[in-house]
Amino acid sequence: YPLVVRGSGPLLQEAVVELLENACRHSASAALVTISTFGTGDSAVLAVSSEGNAVADARAASTDETRGFGLPIVRWIAQQHGGELVYTREGRRNTFALVLPAAAS
Repeated sequence: YPLVVRGSGPLLQEAVVELLENACRHSASAALVTISTFGTGDSAVLAVSSEGNAVADARAASTDETRGFGLPIVRWIAQQHGGELVYTREGRRNTFALVLPAAAS
């Protein structure tokens, strides 16, 4: 089924580009970058995963204490749309998920 969110097209596009650039920049050499979208409850999720080293400080990955500007920008965009940026690590895969409120279709 289609997932619909309401928001600024240019800002949401910037968030997706930042997540992809981050995954490509920090993934292991020749690692696959995976993009997935799904709904959970009343949220729409776009998750970008890649294999590589763990984020040095998992707390920093969930706050604005990261070294670059990319993830804080994504976090700000998510917050402006009533959502959040969520970091998880499973095995050797880092995942950053843009979680936004789903719009009624």
